[in-house]
Amino acid sequence: MFTVETWEGKQQYETILEAVTYGRIFEIEKDDKGQFLLEDGSGAFGVTLTREQLLALANDLKKLAEE
Repeated sequence: MFTVETWEGKQQYETILEAVTYGRIFEIEKDDKGQFLLEDGSGAFGVTLTREQLLALANDLKKLAEE
């Protein structure tokens, strides 16, 4: 499970892809530690991913696009 803090409280998702899809992510920033912060712009939803997690998300999105 992947837990995300939202304005409604903590939400749990099976995968990072679900968290991004249901969280309506549209902003990605790289921090000084080499991690990636994905935010929804309102500040209500945010998640920090390592490079490996971001690559896994990219692969999931690619599979979704091919369906």
